[in-house]
Amino acid sequence: MVDDVVVGSVWIERPGPALPLDDMLVDRMALTAAIILQQRRVLSEVEHTLNLLFPPDELAVLTSCAALRIEPSTPVRVVAYAADDGPRLLLPGERLSGRATEVEVEGEVIALVPASFAITPEFVTTALSRSVRMGISVAAEASEAHVLVGTARFARRQAGGPVTVVRADDLGALNLLAPGNELPLELVPDVARATELRESSQGLELLSTLRAYLQATSLRAAAQRMHLHHSTVAYRLTKLSDHLGFGVDAIENRARATAMMMTVGHF
Repeated sequence: MVDDVVVGSVWIERPGPALPLDDMLVDRMALTAAIILQQRRVLSEVEHTLNLLFPPDELAVLTSCAALRIEPSTPVRVVAYAADDGPRLLLPGERLSGRATEVEVEGEVIALVPASFAITPEFVTTALSRSVRMGISVAAEASEAHVLVGTARFARRQAGGPVTVVRADDLGALNLLAPGNELPLELVPDVARATELRESSQGLELLSTLRAYLQATSLRAAAQRMHLHHSTVAYRLTKLSDHLGFGVDAIENRARATAMMMTVGHF
């Protein structure tokens, strides 16, 4: 029986009486025949994209990568934006070289894009005019695309007002607060760079200075706590900012810097 339709019968032919295991053997033969005869439905590109972003198992990831013609090691990002009643946004730049397509999940449009994906001013203007909020995940290999979805969604939830597009890279270790987070720490740029700094005495000095600054109420208070001139503290924070890629002493980055320090165990 295949898809509730009887397509044939299986039986055992041999001389002599039936044996105790014959019934089980016939059942197994019927099951095997049904599996062989069942027509396997070819999944669509949308279904393969869903299996890559929300995989039921590891085999589904590799199968979908092959079907979409994406090397599992290809660097990618995930984009998420709120779907509305109008047409979907035309994402800027070139798409992934494979056949991945946009999918709609729980009121969001989710797309797989190259790691080099960049937003143009024209796109921001269009998104703003349509009140669209978008999040762009951190980067990872295509085989790990499923762990990026949460960071894209988390970034989208941080967008609002004139800020229509938020990059998860700009949220640093705050990405680890995303619901259902499965993001490996090494994929968070801030954490990876701070961990690298811990390998040297100079890096530890810079991180200790940031810790004192975050725990103090001002630059001068941090300098007093460390028995240093405030210009020395300012210099160290600037040097650390250059290495990490964001201003650690900017008020808007205070939560990001604190999350990074707590994650690397230096707070």
